Amino acid sequence: MKGHDHAHHKEDLAERLKQAHLSITPSRLAILELLHESHRVWSIEQLIEALKRRPKALKGSLVFTTIYRCLLKLEEAKMVRRVDFGDGVSRFEFDTGEGHHHHHIVCTQCNAIEALEDCHIKEIEKNVKKLGYQNISHRMEFFGLCKGCS
Repeated sequence: MKGHDHAHHKEDLAERLKQAHLSITPSRLAILELLHESHRVWSIEQLIEALKRRPKALKGSLVFTTIYRCLLKLEEAKMVRRVDFGDGVSRFEFDTGEGHHHHHIVCTQCNAIEALEDCHIKEIEKNVKKLGYQNISHRMEFFGLCKGCS
């Protein structure tokens, strides 16, 4: 059953690539699968290391520039979302494309990252819309010491 779910899931990701008018490449599929399955935020280096450990590693494609270019295309297609914690490291996570929105809390000591599912900024966005702005977005991340470090 699990193998069937995985195959169905892979087909769904391939279909999203088709709908975005992107070629279905092994690199793009592998990145999307890993991001979708993990429900976490990854740097490019972390993605490369995790992909190397997968059974069907993309031997020749696991180069920083190749993975980065794939991520940029997937970001343009709104299949992955870039997360910026202000430290100069680009991180990425899966974008469900269903309007899901969340923030993160980052431990300033051990760099643990947790998703914060609730976003109460919608009221502020409504006020901004009243000012005449459109296509509004925001980014907000929190930083502090996790339980283990405090």
